[in-house]
Amino acid sequence: MSIIDTSCLIYFIKVRELELLRKLFTKAIITPEVHHEMTRGVEGLSELQKALETWISIQQPQNASSITTLSEAESLSMADASIILLAMEKEDLLISNDAALIRAAKIKGVECWRLTSCIIEAVKKKIISKKKAQEILYSLISKGMYLDNRVYADLLEEINHL
Repeated sequence: MSIIDTSCLIYFIKVRELELLRKLFTKAIITPEVHHEMTRGVEGLSELQKALETWISIQQPQNASSITTLSEAESLSMADASIILLAMEKEDLLISNDAALIRAAKIKGVECWRLTSCIIEAVKKKIISKKKAQEILYSLISKGMYLDNRVYADLLEEINHL
């Protein structure tokens, strides 16, 4: 199981690879705040709805009153604060592509993966081929995901050595 941030949902939907997350984790959770962020956008609503009917659930952290406190203390959005709290409560993996969110979550002891970590893990588990992983990375960049050239080169090298 994993807890997924808006940033990852959006990019996996943009490149039509949301199913990759289901194959990696079987079940995933988003918070109502993440759901709200997703429904404000136009892109990906039908894909998200299908996932909500099958493998993604919406859960609020038990200590929901702490969302505002954490949001203000760490200068995070309400959605980011909510998934950090939920990941802390469930002691579960948080998937995000947001550097500030990841920094704040790691300080709180939450294990985090970036979107690219999911792609690497999918290759390791033979869910996708090396070629498919490279295609997904290229598509993500084509759809606007920022990836430093050196990081991109390192990821391609890592994929080739798997």
